Amino acid sequence: MSQRDAPKRARETRADRANGLVHFLARRTRGVGLRQVGRCRRRDRPNAFTPIHRTGAETCQNDRVKHELLEVLKQGAEVWNVWRREHPNEAIDLSGAKLRRSRLASADLRGANLARADLREADLAGADLTQAVLSDIHGGNASFERADLSGVCAWGAGFWRANLTDANLAGAELWQGNFANAVLTRANLTGADLTGARLVECDLRHAVLRNAIVYGVAVWKVRLDDAIQSELVITQPTEPRITVDDLELAQFVYLLLNHQKLRHILNAFTQKGVLLLGPFRGGGLDLLRAIAAELRRGGYLPIIFDFDRPAGRDLTETVKTLVGLCRFVIVHLNGPSVPQELYATVPFFSVPFIPLVESAVAPYSMFADLLKYPWVLKPVEFSSQDHLLEILPQNVIGAAEELYRSRQAILDRLFPG
Repeated sequence: MSQRDAPKRARETRADRANGLVHFLARRTRGVGLRQVGRCRRRDRPNAFTPIHRTGAETCQNDRVKHELLEVLKQGAEVWNVWRREHPNEAIDLSGAKLRRSRLASADLRGANLARADLREADLAGADLTQAVLSDIHGGNASFERADLSGVCAWGAGFWRANLTDANLAGAELWQGNFANAVLTRANLTGADLTGARLVECDLRHAVLRNAIVYGVAVWKVRLDDAIQSELVITQPTEPRITVDDLELAQFVYLLLNHQKLRHILNAFTQKGVLLLGPFRGGGLDLLRAIAAELRRGGYLPIIFDFDRPAGRDLTETVKTLVGLCRFVIVHLNGPSVPQELYATVPFFSVPFIPLVESAVAPYSMFADLLKYPWVLKPVEFSSQDHLLEILPQNVIGAAEELYRSRQAILDRLFPG
């Protein structure tokens, strides 16, 4: 054989070896009775699979078949797809498979059982996973770019930091899936069931969310620029169907509809909420956290609002909303945004304001104008963090509570009953 023909012969040898294994596996799986377990039925049971009780011999044989399937799969998508074309009706049980960092781009995994499989950092770009079972997979940092996951059962699946750009998830059952920090740009989630899913810091730009079920989703810092959101279902199957057209509003609208819960939450907030305003640099944040810890020990619900945000963002309305809900406000006068926020809130909310000022630092000059409002106390001076925590119960919290009770007594007299 000439040197020029060597690469060709090597390719033929690999192909012959792969074909031999494919045909061997076909003989082993034919008649074994690998039964594909029940498909994930929408909302009617917590597990993706129906337990199948086998004898010891059946279990051993199925383990051998699974091992042989993995041997074919690990040779790459091309060899695997040849076997799938020749055996389109064979059930594929790869549950619990160790496929971390596998290169399975464009693999034909239709209807495969991959429950509990380790797919971390695997490359499944362009793979066909239609109607596959992906429940409880570990898919962190995996690539599902352009993959077809339509109709998959992926209850409790981990897709954290996964790339699902342009993926098709139409009709997928994604109950309690973890999509934290995942990229779903231009993904198709039409009719997907996202009940209880975690979408924290998820990228859904240009995604399609028509008719998706979003009851109980965790939505924090989600990117939804140009996403198509329409008829998102926010209720359970046992409740009247109610839809909204904004994912971030879904939780709030549901809370409004359940007004009894909303009343309880608002009452808890107004009875225990304390807003902390002040500087976040130069040790200011540590001081506010120390105050918050003391408030928690006293049964309060402290809220620290960070003003150090990019220039140009107007946060005044957010602060006004929080002030209106709180029992009282503790404000460190050294905060750079404090003057603006006090002038936007003090004249309009008769909520007790307790100013704090370091002994060696004078309050800003215009603060004295706010002392004309009876709900603004004189500044409480402190020399150090330890000193402030020492006087906090009496000079700050005690003073705020006294002012709150006196105002409440006036309201009770004006509006008895």
